[in-house]
Amino acid sequence: MAGSMKLQPDDGPRYSLGIGPSLDDMVGSRQKFARRFAEAIGKLAGNVKEDRRKEDQRTCHKIARVCGNYGRRPMADGG
Repeated sequence: MAGSMKLQPDDGPRYSLGIGPSLDDMVGSRQKFARRFAEAIGKLAGNVKEDRRKEDQRTCHKIARVCGNYGRRPMADGG
């Protein structure tokens, strides 16, 4: 469209007076971002820990099965 105008967001009366966002507004959005970021990292770390645990259990079961096939018990103390 020729001559179309871009709409400006309606950010309330402060912006229409030429007053920009306050420091509180900026800090609040950073805090929200930090909280979301920390939650996401926590979820990732939790999943990795859980996956590793499952993998370790599978490996342990495989070793026990192989040792059972040969009539031996796995050596827990290395001796």
